[in-house]
Amino acid sequence: MAALKAVVLAGPDPPVDGVVRWRIVDLCRWVAERWGVSYSETGMLRLLWSLELSHRKTRPRHPQGAASLQKDPMGEGRSSSSRVRRPTSYP
Repeated sequence: MAALKAVVLAGPDPPVDGVVRWRIVDLCRWVAERWGVSYSETGMLRLLWSLELSHRKTRPRHPQGAASLQKDPMGEGRSSSSRVRRPTSYP
């Protein structure tokens, strides 16, 4: 288990492993080739979770985006409940 965690943390070697980043299917194939044990994708995910490894991805941001707009999209002090509601039909 420690060897698998070390390999995942080190990342793949593109010329040797044929991939530039580990995906679950790639790890399943690599473990099957290395140790002769086959895992389903769900089983590999559970194994990685048991090793305290999980995929974390940050939310993408536009490089020229204004930080103030990203923090408060409704505007300062304004909420959706403060909008004027108009009736949909008139008598």
